Amino acid sequence: MQDTDPPSAAAAAGADSHLGTGFHAKVSIDIRWSRFHILTAEDEAMREKALRLRHDVFLHEILGRSSDTLVDQDDFDDICDHLLILEAASLRPVGTYRFISSSFSQRFYTQTEFDLGNLLNSPGDKLEMGRACIHPEFRNGFTFIALWKGLAGYISRHRVSRLFGCSSINNTDPATIAAIQDYLQRHDYVDDSYGCQPLPTFRLAGLVDAQRQVQSLSLTERVANDGYIEAMIPPLLWAYLEAGAKVVSSPAYDADFACMDFLTVLNTDRLRDDLVRKYKPW
Repeated sequence: MQDTDPPSAAAAAGADSHLGTGFHAKVSIDIRWSRFHILTAEDEAMREKALRLRHDVFLHEILGRSSDTLVDQDDFDDICDHLLILEAASLRPVGTYRFISSSFSQRFYTQTEFDLGNLLNSPGDKLEMGRACIHPEFRNGFTFIALWKGLAGYISRHRVSRLFGCSSINNTDPATIAAIQDYLQRHDYVDDSYGCQPLPTFRLAGLVDAQRQVQSLSLTERVANDGYIEAMIPPLLWAYLEAGAKVVSSPAYDADFACMDFLTVLNTDRLRDDLVRKYKPW
């Protein structure tokens, strides 16, 4: 379904930009679906829309603070593609996703938290996904589907073998995290073959002891908590797991955001057929 043509997204973004010039998309996508315009940021002005939305969600909403520039930006943003979900009628940015391809970079955000083991040496191109967020007024199934249609459009234009990235859980209690790990292991959502592990400074104190405590419980006692554990897993991580992704490491403790980051890998040739049809971008 296509909306009527809105005014130029680049023109609407231009008045806000103060981050300089020179940024361009590595892979261009442009999709109209439902009430949304889904595209990769083509220039500095459009990229700033994504960075401002990230600021509003990650810094202001989650952490209750602000930056002087009103953008959330790090050293990786210049080597990324930035997916934007715009409300077509107003061109307001309502969602964003950040992609780093091994075709364009050998540096990845996840390397700041994890030893990626054999992942980067595995065959084919890899795509790191991160910094996904949605405006609070648009947190519904349609916007989530728009994000995944954007991802599907990106990998249809730039074929990759593996998708990987971190999904955050806003809980740092060792007992809870150990129970989540046990749940994922029991339900075949874990793959240890890549040899990935959190870097020493990102390991959660007390987690190893909590893991031993969980393993000492009977299976009946562990299963009794499954409903609680399932409610702790955020929608984005559930979406990855349901698409066929595996958790490939113990989680990393992100002190800046007071959360635990679960590293996931999804082989694109193992995507479920029904999900491929659902998120087909065209």
